[in-house]
Amino acid sequence: MRSSNATRWDAPVRLRCTCEPSLGPTLTENTGASTMGSVAEGSHRKYRVLLVDDDEHILRAFRTALDDAGYLVETASDGSMALDLIQKERFNTIVSDIQMPNLGGIDLLKAVRAHDRDVPVILMTGDPSLETAMRAIEHGALRYFLKPVRIAELTNAVEHAVKLHRMAIVKRMALEVLG
Repeated sequence: MRSSNATRWDAPVRLRCTCEPSLGPTLTENTGASTMGSVAEGSHRKYRVLLVDDDEHILRAFRTALDDAGYLVETASDGSMALDLIQKERFNTIVSDIQMPNLGGIDLLKAVRAHDRDVPVILMTGDPSLETAMRAIEHGALRYFLKPVRIAELTNAVEHAVKLHRMAIVKRMALEVLG
């Protein structure tokens, strides 16, 4: 005779997605218990954004805007510094200038894709060209902004990127769980 606590193998399993700071979503079996955390709904504080630009003024302005929107923001002044950070830490999205010394935004995008297929990359440039736009699309950039970028556009794009990243992680984890 089966006890009341035994698992029914033919019963549907409901999975719940929870997000841990800097680790991203995790899947657990939904027990029906409340999943309210200590972070207020709508808060982005647990989501990490890497902001990359060689212009210190733009870097500071965008960092302030994203920080005010509730994101945890790391900055890098060129693609090489950004690549070092990406290899050491995890980010929910990356926002990068295209034209920078040492390693440009398109090459950074390629390196990010080799390291992490799921993290969305938003590119921006003050010198747009059809070639860079096509290369950005080819390597999977989420957005391609022309400078100057309005703060509202940037924060909306980052919010969208974070949501996409969370969905990609949940999908990958669900595929692993379900086989």
